[in-house]
Amino acid sequence: MFNKAVDVKEKPPAIEIGTLRDFFLAGMLCHKPPVQRLFTFDAFNFDVHQREVLATALAGSSGVNHASPKTQGFGFNLRSPLTFEGEDPLAAESPKGRIQFRPYSVDTALGWWMPQFFAQEIKGKVRNDEEARERRLAEIGDALRSTQGEATVRTAFQSHIDSMEEFLGKHQIEARSVTGRDLKFERFLASRVKALSDPETIRRHARSLTFASMPDIWTDGRAVKEFESSFFEDIAYRAAGTNQHRVVKSILFRLDDESLTTGEDLAEAFKASIAEDHWADSDWEE
Repeated sequence: MFNKAVDVKEKPPAIEIGTLRDFFLAGMLCHKPPVQRLFTFDAFNFDVHQREVLATALAGSSGVNHASPKTQGFGFNLRSPLTFEGEDPLAAESPKGRIQFRPYSVDTALGWWMPQFFAQEIKGKVRNDEEARERRLAEIGDALRSTQGEATVRTAFQSHIDSMEEFLGKHQIEARSVTGRDLKFERFLASRVKALSDPETIRRHARSLTFASMPDIWTDGRAVKEFESSFFEDIAYRAAGTNQHRVVKSILFRLDDESLTTGEDLAEAFKASIAEDHWADSDWEE
């Protein structure tokens, strides 16, 4: 008993990874939440043809105030009239809004799989990003709850409507206003004020990347086959590209065999490789 005992004060011993099951269970699944339309309100309805005309017209400067031209419907951007200091962590073009996780993960039938080694590195960046987003969402909530903030938003919304109608007339786009537009906008505004007054809701909207433990699917032969084949197919596909990411480079460096071009070949070679020489965290550093 004493020979096998481990001092709990010491760092836990590394798990020996000598099988595909061990290898995959030492990773995590990661997911990027879909883009949310938290601040966009569509004041007009467009049919398919009108959207095509609108897309062409938007190639130049639209002149529409407080709009989100990248959203379907060219909607009113609730954040636009509210000004804050510093970089906007909610903006898509913001460096803080672009957490790069795909170079460290592999696309599989269960989603993006990432080794724990890289997950620990990414989690810190994700947390910093989410904290910045939480702060900005809270600031927006504070502004919307103030008398001045509500007045600013309502004035901006009317300005958006006026300039949008002018824009549509100029380009001869006969779009219809949303039925009950003003009432729906007031409900939209009230729902955003309520959402951004609740810390839990703010945290949920601030999420930029979520992690989950890799489930043990190795009692389901079909699920295992689909997962493992999708994993190595993605490795094979990305290995043929000119820009190989870290997770792919690490596996290819271990195999060191350019004749392996299919997912099946890579899977068999990798299985044999880690059975002979167990995989370690240091292998991810190659």
